[in-house]
Amino acid sequence: MRDPFSGEKRSNWRVFRWWPSLLAGLTVACVAPQPSPKQVADISLGDPQSAFEAFITAHQGDLLADEYGCFSMRLRRKHGLSQHAYREFRDQLLEQEPNLTWALYRARIDEIQPLGPRHVHLKAHVDLPALMDLFQDELLIEVDLVLEDRYEVLAGNRTLAAQGGPPEEFDLLASGLLALSEDGRTLTARIPLSEPLEGGQLGEVTSVEVHSRWRIDGLKVGSVQID
Repeated sequence: MRDPFSGEKRSNWRVFRWWPSLLAGLTVACVAPQPSPKQVADISLGDPQSAFEAFITAHQGDLLADEYGCFSMRLRRKHGLSQHAYREFRDQLLEQEPNLTWALYRARIDEIQPLGPRHVHLKAHVDLPALMDLFQDELLIEVDLVLEDRYEVLAGNRTLAAQGGPPEEFDLLASGLLALSEDGRTLTARIPLSEPLEGGQLGEVTSVEVHSRWRIDGLKVGSVQID
């Protein structure tokens, strides 16, 4: 895999470095505990705050599949990240800045600014330990989040239908796939299948998923940045 910190991609990741002499005295303070079972069970991408907190929990617990799932499709495409490639990408990031986990764990959300119906900008901060007050007393975090739609229909191991993407490419409502009855009591999803069900048997379908999820579309922690 290409080094994500070389060439063009290096320009998108700028690593902040804290004074080693100070960090040597803060070893205990700069440890993030493993997330609790409840925190893991509560991982959700249903709203911007939950999506940011889900990323922190997944990162804290080394839950790579959940952490990868917190990033938008646009970011994955731009940086050439598959779920498998993300492990190496993340490992190299932490080699460059091992205190990133500590910073995210202590992040406190300040505000969430709507940028449109499907985009928000989240601001947070980290209070730095007292010894760092000589330089700065807090570290700023900024996150762009986007609401992405997706549907998937499975018949056992076969994928009968699947589509999703950035809101500029795919929108469940704009596509006309979702329809609400006049009395507002019935929501219908009309999903085009890639192949007909054998014999028209609806019982072949084992999974139908239609969802909207908030995902990270840009992240800046101090001078560490991905966009």
